[in-house]
Amino acid sequence: MASRVLRTLRRLAWFLAGLLCVSCIARGTVSAQEWTQFEMNRKDTHGNYLWTTSENWTKGLPNPDLSVEIGDDHSGQALHCVIPKGHDAVCYSLELAEHARTQGTTLRLEEGASLTIRESAVLSKDRESRFYVDGTLHCPKQGRILRVGGPWGRPDMNEPARCHLMIGPTGVVDTWFVGINTDHRAESAPSAPWGPRFFARSTDSEIVVTGGKLAARQGLRMSTCDANRPGALRLRGKATFTSERDSKYGIDIWCGIWEINGGRTEINVGDLEFWGNKFKDAINTKTNSKVGAGLAVLKLTGDGVSTIHARKVNFVDAAVLDVSGLKIPAGTCRVIDGAAISGTNLRFAPETDTGKWSFKFDQANGDLMLTFTP
Repeated sequence: MASRVLRTLRRLAWFLAGLLCVSCIARGTVSAQEWTQFEMNRKDTHGNYLWTTSENWTKGLPNPDLSVEIGDDHSGQALHCVIPKGHDAVCYSLELAEHARTQGTTLRLEEGASLTIRESAVLSKDRESRFYVDGTLHCPKQGRILRVGGPWGRPDMNEPARCHLMIGPTGVVDTWFVGINTDHRAESAPSAPWGPRFFARSTDSEIVVTGGKLAARQGLRMSTCDANRPGALRLRGKATFTSERDSKYGIDIWCGIWEINGGRTEINVGDLEFWGNKFKDAINTKTNSKVGAGLAVLKLTGDGVSTIHARKVNFVDAAVLDVSGLKIPAGTCRVIDGAAISGTNLRFAPETDTGKWSFKFDQANGDLMLTFTP
């Protein structure tokens, strides 16, 4: 009996040892994520430092399994990278303005070029940068985010992690989710080294769509760590802005400016929420300061009104309608064509001549109507 038990224990030990070896081998085959850093070592005949030139990368050209850093902690110079026409670039993850001394870094995606990011992207991780999109940018993976404005800026020292994402007439940005001045980590997330609620230190970031296309499939969220320095989404000309009708998150304007210029923009989104003072009592644990009460501004400007087609619409609080730069003939136009409107806490900007301008909610039809009487 004792010998049988001993044999059983030996077999169990061999089995556990085998599992341990397999585990060690498996861990050995999984390497940490590798990053290749952009350097301006060689320019083309036009003076551009190209993404496609291998000498401009520390670990070779980006590929689907290699992540990209565009930023330099050592020289202090801004870096300028161009993805040329006809090239289909791809990388695992992307960090633009990645290091603390790269104020003014740029990335340019030319017309006829594309960039596919397999995971997430942080634009202006540490400092200010500009990303010009005249080609096609894909960041479509489920659960991933295109962050416009990163976590490590110093707005208190006038060095914000501010991004200007400029989408030109031929530009297309197709993403799963977009964050402008992304708000905060979940309370359930590990706190170190930021504290229990860390607000990303990005301010004044913007997306400007001038005749191009922005698709945020599962939603877009705009926020800030400083209510006096909100971000912006600006749609101009024949711009197109879409999300899926049943998008998971919808469009949340939590302290920021949504500007629509002219009557030629196409907007088709899911749920829509304006809540300007959502974080008025929140504490940024990194600076131990209040975020402060802000505003969610819907700014209509230019010639004509582009109707926003949405699902459920909610003006929760601190929502403002700004028509100071709007030019329309006398009459009534539809600002929002929704399936339903719940909260109606909307007011005009203070400088509005309410003798000429008025609005009303048609809650039966889910519409917001604007009237101008010269």
